[in-house]
Amino acid sequence: EAGVPGVEVILDGRYRVTTDGAGRFEFPMVVTGGHRLALRPESVPLPWGAALDQGLGIEVPLRGQTTARIPVVRVGGE
Repeated sequence: EAGVPGVEVILDGRYRVTTDGAGRFEFPMVVTGGHRLALRPESVPLPWGAALDQGLGIEVPLRGQTTARIPVVRVGGE
């Protein structure tokens, strides 16, 4: 499915970016090793919500990049 624009993504609880029109995001210059991505719940448009309460663990390789898909779930009644 298509990504969601305007969602705030948080890296390691400190660094923040907002998804673009296609739902993509980028954190330039991230150090090698393990990191955690999370969504700011208030930025996810209804009827969606963050699927992972604790965020998503990722591993950034030396001189490389990582692609991550952060899942969302439909909230509310249906």
